[in-house]
Amino acid sequence: MRIINKEHFESEVSYCREFVPIINGEATKREGWMSFDCDRNGKMFLKMPEQRKNAEYCLSHPDKYEDRGAVKTKHVYRIATEIACDCGTHIFLDRFTNECPRCGKLYNSYGQELEPYEKWAGEWNEGLEDASDLSQAVL
Repeated sequence: MRIINKEHFESEVSYCREFVPIINGEATKREGWMSFDCDRNGKMFLKMPEQRKNAEYCLSHPDKYEDRGAVKTKHVYRIATEIACDCGTHIFLDRFTNECPRCGKLYNSYGQELEPYEKWAGEWNEGLEDASDLSQAVL
């Protein structure tokens, strides 16, 4: 096994143009607010007719919807470690136990090779009279 890419985090920024309903003279996000993908300047990307119709309605009714402009959101996500199994198959280690689809070898999320299921899976079921009753399982 060799590591191709170590676990890391990536981020990206997106923008949505938000329109919040004005209820009893106050803008509130409690119900009926709308948002549309846009660029940082608020230019909306309206690909579907329904989107266009809703955005036009919000823009033409400033008494009903407050235009909050472009709202920035930062998304951070984890990219799991990628390894090459001894058989050459690339595997992302995104689970507690990761099985190679080609040769069946098991790896933990750190890339350490594990014993086959048969050697240790029984420990998880020890003492269970009925495997369907998970209330007895102690992890």
